Amino acid sequence: MNVNDNAPDATVNKDIATNLQHVAIAATADEEHLQQMSNAADDLLEVIKEQQKQMKEAQAQSKEQLAQIKKLIEQNGQLTAALATAKGGQTKRTPQPTATGPKTAEEVDGQRTMPTGMCSICGLFHTKSKCWELEGNAQRRPTGWVSRLK
Repeated sequence: MNVNDNAPDATVNKDIATNLQHVAIAATADEEHLQQMSNAADDLLEVIKEQQKQMKEAQAQSKEQLAQIKKLIEQNGQLTAALATAKGGQTKRTPQPTATGPKTAEEVDGQRTMPTGMCSICGLFHTKSKCWELEGNAQRRPTGWVSRLK
């Protein structure tokens, strides 16, 4: 028979007791660590909820400001039309002068020349290659664009 009928050694019982104490301490430490992690997660959740609340408030303010801006733009358009009408019924902008090629001294005769950087096609300030009047730049035109040359 392989089983020893002798009484268990006291040092073995002491080692078992010590090991059980270490396991209990480790379990307690793990429980405390889990509680700390849970508390940290709860704190983060509160922060996230507060940030969501602030974002919703900011979105509401942005919507309100956008509505105010649209209203101001509409009022500006109405005022511009009223001013133009008050100036003699003129409701369209006057076209900018268009540049032509270089002129000789005889042709200038006191006429105004185009400033540097002004487009020779439409009279606005941009390079000729970026002018929306060119068919090659049709894809660059904004929605609602109307030619200045017509």
